Amino acid sequence: MKHTKADTSIFNVISKKILHLSNLNLKNLSGKCVTVNTSAELIAGDGEKCSLESGGITVVNSGFTQLSYGTTLKTTGKDTTALKNNTASTAELYNCNVNKIENSGVLILRQSNSVVENVININTVSAAGCSVTYAANREGAVWSMSGGYIETFSNHGRLARKGGTIKDLRDNYFIYPTKVMNITQNYNGWFSHYYHSHSRDNIIDYSLDEACEDFGRSYF
Repeated sequence: MKHTKADTSIFNVISKKILHLSNLNLKNLSGKCVTVNTSAELIAGDGEKCSLESGGITVVNSGFTQLSYGTTLKTTGKDTTALKNNTASTAELYNCNVNKIENSGVLILRQSNSVVENVININTVSAAGCSVTYAANREGAVWSMSGGYIETFSNHGRLARKGGTIKDLRDNYFIYPTKVMNITQNYNGWFSHYYHSHSRDNIIDYSLDEACEDFGRSYF
């Protein structure tokens, strides 16, 4: 099935084979139309760019989806998704603009001139290009990055990074808040860790006296 050269606000297609979209301008901000559900193959921007915009989920991919040629995928509804990539599905972005992606399958970000506002990943992302405003890598998810740019990255999974730029990386490990760690306690006096590490009969465990960069009480 091939759709080309249309300008309308009514578009709801369920495809189980191959669906090619080219030179389309489809918009419906009030409902869940302008929605493509595919269990096989969707090629959006087949030679010419498309614009699909809705108030609900715009594309649900349960097979293979490729977005290229400056295609725009957009959702305006609250807590909605422009591209929902289901489990065991693959989505590739070559040259497009998407404002929100929920990825449960394999998401491939190819070219640096693609722009994505929001990516929620709970499976696998391979990023060789693309500019992403905000990305969240959920627990157990894998994000492999060899190129591209991410403004803010919240990582609770695995980040395999060989290239690209992350401006603000918010990882799930503890970040010490000062440049200098100042340990003021020793192992020689009564108020020390000596008794914990040496005594057999009277095990006493004193807390670590960490004074940060200054003196007195620490944040910890």
